[in-house]
Amino acid sequence: MFRVEHPTPVRSLSVAVTNNAVIGVALGYIEANPDEMDLMRSLVVLALHGPAITARSTTPAHVTCRAAIVSPDWHVLEIMDSSTSTWHLPGGHVDAGASSLLGAA
Repeated sequence: MFRVEHPTPVRSLSVAVTNNAVIGVALGYIEANPDEMDLMRSLVVLALHGPAITARSTTPAHVTCRAAIVSPDWHVLEIMDSSTSTWHLPGGHVDAGASSLLGAA
């Protein structure tokens, strides 16, 4: 596996990815995985009625993004979280410069 040290993230309260964009992705996921509708219901309701669902300050939950990056020979990219000394898929909180959830990942 490839491993890369993760830099300290830039924090911002301004979010470009809208709640409607998150709802659209969630509904697409539900369409492809109808058995998981109950798992997604709370996310959709919170996005419909709450503040910016991608803002770090949104409680009781907010959206973060991760991506599985796999090489042709099946190596998976992981990032070291220096604050917890654990390995994760690349991604994390949605920063203000992200124009999509895929871009945030």
